[in-house]
Amino acid sequence: MLDTVSRFDEVIVATSQANYANHFGWVRHWSIVNGVHCDFGRKFKVVSDIVSDKGPVGGIYTGLKNARHDTVCIFSVDMPLINEELIDFLLKEAQANKLGVTAPVIAGKLQPLAGVYSKSLLSYFDQAMTSGCLRLMTVLDELPLKVISEKTFVEGGFSLRLFVNVNTLDDLRRIEPSYQASI
Repeated sequence: MLDTVSRFDEVIVATSQANYANHFGWVRHWSIVNGVHCDFGRKFKVVSDIVSDKGPVGGIYTGLKNARHDTVCIFSVDMPLINEELIDFLLKEAQANKLGVTAPVIAGKLQPLAGVYSKSLLSYFDQAMTSGCLRLMTVLDELPLKVISEKTFVEGGFSLRLFVNVNTLDDLRRIEPSYQASI
């Protein structure tokens, strides 16, 4: 995913780890192994969650709070097959939903960590954390949400494998041929 997002003028990596340098050592290693050259000091802004221990709600809040733009793409770092075409597709779909969230449904499940968010939602995420509502799906129930169906992605020529999560070395080994084909 690092090579895909490198075209954007702002990339924020929000982490729950206070010591992000050690936490993101794998990113540096992975990027070098795959020939992606990243200047973390200039291209990527790595920030610790503003409010700790708030899970994805806190991470999205941190990303929105640090973003300079009104439209913010939110992707979980464990989805390495996300590509430029998919991001462009999501952004196009989100144009009609400027005040909400645009996210896909894959295999019958909403994928809010592969979506487009309006920065205007910052206060909703702040309120959710203040009230102790940390379940992302509950927060999304209160927001304007545009859902993109699995059928729409397939008809658009996208492989549903783009949404695969990689959480272990075995997961990474399984998707390696797909990753190589995507670069």
